[in-house]
Amino acid sequence: MQRAASTEALPVARALEQARVTLAGRTGHMRAEDHQFQQPLVVGVMERQGAPGVPFDVEGSGYGFRVVREISAAQAELPAACAMVRPGKA
Repeated sequence: MQRAASTEALPVARALEQARVTLAGRTGHMRAEDHQFQQPLVVGVMERQGAPGVPFDVEGSGYGFRVVREISAAQAELPAACAMVRPGKA
């Protein structure tokens, strides 16, 4: 809403369509066609902390994740099947 400088639906939706967010070192974006967030897909295997590729654990459990494959957002993206109608264009 800050970027849109409004609380109205259409300006907020348009601002979302320009959004790029970086989380855990990976960047994703909002797809304009259906407002679905597109980001890399990371596949991991849970193993004991300290095993090769497992530098830290999750929530003090002693186990963490080793990344076995990363698929780019473009490769992971499925076609938009939504027939989204924008406010004021019904």
